[in-house]
Amino acid sequence: MFLLLGFVRARHNIHASSTALRAVTKAAASHSANSVWFEPQLSRTELIAVFDGVWRDMRDLCPSLPQRHSVDADFDDRLLDPTNDDYKYVIGYAERKEFLSGGVWQGALGSQSAYDYVASRGYNVMGKVRLARSPPGGWFRGAGSCSVKFRLEDVLRHEIMHLIGVSTTIRESDEDEDTLLVGRPYLGVCFPGAFDRLVENSAGQRVVDGRCRFSGNLGNEPFFVRAVQLFQYKEDWVQGTSMSHLRSVHAMLTPSVGLCEAGGPRPMTTLDADVLGGLNIVCDATKLTAAVDGTFTNPNFLSEHPYKEHNGSGYLSQSQPKPSAGRARSSHLLVHLCTLLSSYLLATNLACSV
Repeated sequence: MFLLLGFVRARHNIHASSTALRAVTKAAASHSANSVWFEPQLSRTELIAVFDGVWRDMRDLCPSLPQRHSVDADFDDRLLDPTNDDYKYVIGYAERKEFLSGGVWQGALGSQSAYDYVASRGYNVMGKVRLARSPPGGWFRGAGSCSVKFRLEDVLRHEIMHLIGVSTTIRESDEDEDTLLVGRPYLGVCFPGAFDRLVENSAGQRVVDGRCRFSGNLGNEPFFVRAVQLFQYKEDWVQGTSMSHLRSVHAMLTPSVGLCEAGGPRPMTTLDADVLGGLNIVCDATKLTAAVDGTFTNPNFLSEHPYKEHNGSGYLSQSQPKPSAGRARSSHLLVHLCTLLSSYLLATNLACSV
């Protein structure tokens, strides 16, 4: 068996909540004649510097994380573009480098030893983050009075959670619009992600086995990681969002970002740390904000599917779902075990570590 390294193809998105996006757009329009109200343009140099600071803060909370991150942070001008149906509500996304170890895909940023191993193989980029260049009103960052804007640190903290391993590999097939895949193939065999293997149903049973077979009813029953419920839409799959975020509105890893809070960046909560613990990332409990697995506005245990412009959860899909796709996908998960590797995955001659 060989080791495989490469960027995970699925992007894990954070959306601007519908309420927050309307608010910042309206506020920016009302202040159009007041240039002082707008935040200074964010440069890539400053973005990298702020990301470095947020990473240090995360390491202070979770000291087992690597000292260095080697993450490529930049902008994607498609994000929040109102003319782009796929990205008009997406404010940022992350991708991470992974390696096959112990029969599962592990994140290169999950520990210092993982980082060192991947770096020793000649890789110098462990992941990437892309943000909208300039949301309405500009990015708020740092201390001071913050009102009706998006805070840069909130989004970067969120994306770091994905970079260090919190997200499922469940994704849409490129070849069949009504098919969802899980895991990544290597030498004709499918291996699940480390996070996939943590997902359980309400009875505490794992729903993804070691060969990427899924047992569950997506969109019609809840799923959990260490008793923390994962986010999903009712009867529909939203690429890059469903099952890769936490359902609680209190957690840092909710599927959308709201307006900045006056007290500072959103803190990491006990729910976020519980999920990280499943990936063997231990955080200092004395520095966490206590949180409970709260509910969305929608009274059902799942959020309504995102066919509507605004639903009970306040979250929006990144694109309009295809007709009948939700019903087809929620009934079962089809797994392809022998699909071709994508071109960006690179193989080495090293045996898998355990």
